[in-house]
Amino acid sequence: MRIFKQHKIAGRTGLMTGNLAASGFVQERKRMNVSRPELAEGHIPHLFLMLVTTLIMVLATIKPVSGQSLDSLYKEALETNPGVQAQYQKFEALMQKSAAVSGMPSPQLSLGYFINPIETRVGPQRAQIGLSQQFPWFGTLKAKESAVAYQAEAQFQKFEEAKLKLYADLSRAYYPLVEWSEKLKILESEKALLKELRQQAIFQQESGNASSVDVIRADLLIDDINTEIDILKAERSALQSQLNELINKEETFKIEPTDSLNRAFSLSGSDRESMKNHPAVKRYEQEQKAFAEQENAATKAGLPQIGVGINYFVVTERSDAQLPKNGQDALLPQLSISLPIYRKQYRAARKEAIHLQKAAEFEAQHEVNQLQSELDNVLFAIDREMKLIALYKTKIGKAEMAVELLLDQYQNGQTDYEEVLRLQSKLFDFKLKELESAKKLNIKQSELIYLTNDLTK
Repeated sequence: MRIFKQHKIAGRTGLMTGNLAASGFVQERKRMNVSRPELAEGHIPHLFLMLVTTLIMVLATIKPVSGQSLDSLYKEALETNPGVQAQYQKFEALMQKSAAVSGMPSPQLSLGYFINPIETRVGPQRAQIGLSQQFPWFGTLKAKESAVAYQAEAQFQKFEEAKLKLYADLSRAYYPLVEWSEKLKILESEKALLKELRQQAIFQQESGNASSVDVIRADLLIDDINTEIDILKAERSALQSQLNELINKEETFKIEPTDSLNRAFSLSGSDRESMKNHPAVKRYEQEQKAFAEQENAATKAGLPQIGVGINYFVVTERSDAQLPKNGQDALLPQLSISLPIYRKQYRAARKEAIHLQKAAEFEAQHEVNQLQSELDNVLFAIDREMKLIALYKTKIGKAEMAVELLLDQYQNGQTDYEEVLRLQSKLFDFKLKELESAKKLNIKQSELIYLTNDLTK
């Protein structure tokens, strides 16, 4: 009833103030002797221009907002993320290289002119034209092409791994934004509850059942909540910046997450055998095959190369004699074979390929071991966060019941106000911890998707 009266008094006061302000405005108009038509003609264009300018400035400061789920954001990021696109371009480059290494060597054309003609029986030789072509040993070009093809496949697996990592990175940036929204709601709700408790303390104080210290205690907690809200709102831009970097958007682009934090998760289907089919492992398997083909190409490079060609000699007629076939040009077919007698370079290239094969094999096994170790850690973290979520939910339920009981006791003068605030703070802390565990659970779920190479989870 007291509060209602205060509102009525405030309403009457505001009405009186408004009437005084209105009468002052009328007197000012009379003093200036400005009529309504004159005001419309002289000031409306200026006011309209100011209104339009203000509207443009407001629209310019509005940040674009997009409400998206993690899955839709991931599909967009696949097209815009520079890291993923760079890996794909490397794959395309290796696909072009495959055609380049499988091509035949270019033929050679030679031209020669005799400054001092060489005299022959049928006439002097004036010029020579030659055309030749080298052929690598059988299977050399095929081995080089296969080596590059396997390298391209290895690069494609790196591209697939980059896509999986992008999903995990997006979740690490996306779910903190979801947590941010839910945390802000919890803080606002806690602030409203503390204000209600403060009104309870004021009522008890006016009833003579409590002191003003209880109101001050509530004010201190409300101040803490207001500070936390201000800090949380300032943190929003930093969280958004991390997400914009992954999707390659400008800093002013704002995303409102539409997903909620999942509190339940099934650990079924986390098979260790799936580690062997992970792109990070298959990449090294393809590299191993590429190095095997490099070894084969190095072996064949040490074999002879065969060359064929033809030379055409331009001969002019003799003027001092009449001979059969006088001035007839000559053709000279050629067959050549290279002699790879310097074997050191070929042996070194072959040994290099062998060592690289062994290195790729060890790296594949190391990657499997590392993925299995990370899988154990992620599964443990998921189990831990699920247990913590269950624990905090139980504590929240019990704390809410206890707060209601304490409030009833406080209104009846049976308990201390400080105990009510202490338990309410505990309840608030339980909610924040449950929210943090839910965020961690969702991030670990995305990391599990990366480790098991399964985007269907």
